Amino acid sequence: MGKSSWRARCLLTAQNNKEAVMDTAIKDGDFQTNGSGLPVRISGVRELLQRAVFRLTVKKGSFFYDQQLGSRLYTLKGSYGNREALSETAMQMVREALKPMAEVTPLGVRAGMTGPDQLSLTVSLLADRKQMELEVLI
Repeated sequence: MGKSSWRARCLLTAQNNKEAVMDTAIKDGDFQTNGSGLPVRISGVRELLQRAVFRLTVKKGSFFYDQQLGSRLYTLKGSYGNREALSETAMQMVREALKPMAEVTPLGVRAGMTGPDQLSLTVSLLADRKQMELEVLI
């Protein structure tokens, strides 16, 4: 079987079976590898959470091939003041960034500045019908 027919069969399988969707695990900004040096594959909730973190931490408009990918959360850096107002604004931006991910529903955000130029977010969300929390530093 040639490469193109194998790829088409995998794509059809992935379209018919949501569990077949996989990604490569990212750790500390690089591909995570196993003991043999091969990339670690992830799927399911872990893959959804990784995609959500990616969408939240990438600056919106910075990815050439998809200018809508990412978030505007970086604009909140240095926002000292009312923590509730900061959390509400961050929630709006989280909803905007995660909107293309139908499998993920943002429920709430706690935001605060943890340093002179570092925004800390705890994002509560539903992913694959499970309630989860993400810790994100911007």
